[in-house]
Amino acid sequence: MICKIPLGIKCRALSTDTPSFEKFIPLEQIESIKTHFPSEMPISRIGQPSDIGKTAVFLASDDSSFILRAEILVDGGMTYLSK
Repeated sequence: MICKIPLGIKCRALSTDTPSFEKFIPLEQIESIKTHFPSEMPISRIGQPSDIGKTAVFLASDDSSFILRAEILVDGGMTYLSK
């Protein structure tokens, strides 16, 4: 999310919703899921913190200076699978 403040300052927000496997699945099943899950994703791997970090660095850089009111999905394509 981006909003323009009267002084010309831009603010950006980065939000994530990454559930923890441990909260929903018994520990003995987690390794099996981590092995199988990437084959279900369009990008064929589980996202890493660095994937979000690279997006944050981009949004903080001058390279994103012409982006306004955009939502950048950093989810390995999972959003499109649910449609």
